[in-house]
Amino acid sequence: MWWIFFTVIEISSYAPLRAGEVNLNTVNEQRALSLGKKIRCAVCQGMSITDSPAPMAQAMLDRVREMVSEGKNDQEINEYFVQRYGEFILLEPKAEGMNWVVWLFPFLFLGVGIIVVANFYRQHRNRPQ
Repeated sequence: MWWIFFTVIEISSYAPLRAGEVNLNTVNEQRALSLGKKIRCAVCQGMSITDSPAPMAQAMLDRVREMVSEGKNDQEINEYFVQRYGEFILLEPKAEGMNWVVWLFPFLFLGVGIIVVANFYRQHRNRPQ
């Protein structure tokens, strides 16, 4: 198990640190941070690149800033990261194909839960005391 820790440190040490090289105006910086909230950190995998302290996440956020300063739109930036890391890199997967299961499962689970609770309540209400 210890090797996982050293592998993560080793992988993250190769990410170039360039934080602050791209100076954006306030509107573009907010846009870059907003986009960064939707992209998963490749190292942490449970955090966005905006929230992650990993050097890899900072490098990815720097790349987002560069692309925003180049005038790329949100879709082009998302496609750039999807091409390199796969659709898993998006914290909000597209609602198409098999991803519909991810979007519909919470509502399906809630519906089944309501039915189970209603049946349980009805059975116990009709029981003689």
